[in-house]
Amino acid sequence: MGYSAVAVWMGLAIYGENGINKHTTAYMKGLVVSLGQDTEDDVSDANLSPIVRMLKESLAESAAQEGDTEAKGDERTALIKNLRDNFEIDQGKLPAGEREDWTGSVMQVFKWHYAKSLARWFNEPARNDPLVATMSTAASVLFWVVLALMAVGLFAALRATSIFYWLLVIGPIAVPVGFIAEYAAWLWWYGHSLNRMGAFTLKPFMPTVFGDGKVAQFTTHSYPDIGFGLMVGAALLLALAALIRRKQLHEAGAAAAGM
Repeated sequence: MGYSAVAVWMGLAIYGENGINKHTTAYMKGLVVSLGQDTEDDVSDANLSPIVRMLKESLAESAAQEGDTEAKGDERTALIKNLRDNFEIDQGKLPAGEREDWTGSVMQVFKWHYAKSLARWFNEPARNDPLVATMSTAASVLFWVVLALMAVGLFAALRATSIFYWLLVIGPIAVPVGFIAEYAAWLWWYGHSLNRMGAFTLKPFMPTVFGDGKVAQFTTHSYPDIGFGLMVGAALLLALAALIRRKQLHEAGAAAAGM
């Protein structure tokens, strides 16, 4: 029942009309702010684009005049409206045959926002369009992979002697290792995918995954935080639980098939 509810929610959010409304306010706020974000880490109002600055002022006035609950509702509405307005402005610049109507699905917003982010710094459609297509395909494939894994999980839970049963716990145990591998892969991709139109040229490089490092004249710092520690702790507890369960099944002998 829980898997079914999650699958339906995912489908409605990713492909359904106004699916972006099912996402978190923080995610939508990040999308909006990134449309006008400056290169500084701490972005002041002076560095924001007029659209984003007006949005922040409008939200501040709304929060001051109304209660917190109403302000949160207004914030989500304003964020979605901002995304839709920007989307429709961009669509208006395209040839009539290439324009899309706003559906508000997470997939549509993701594709448009990713393309807009790439073009913000390097307006090279010949280079950017394949990247957008690749990321969109990857997102769609990941959606179906998650659904498939959920189905496998349901099947695996039926028989304790099945190898899929143990995959239910082996997968989460391996998450910290998978996270490090993915993190390292993204660092490698970043260091080997610099645009030739950048302010200066660097040879391909691999930033330090954990610890202090150096890239050209820049120093890098990369250390795990509390979230990674919790992830490792959860993996260790799951490993302990798996060993206990394995011992129980071993002691149960032939009766394990019915457990």
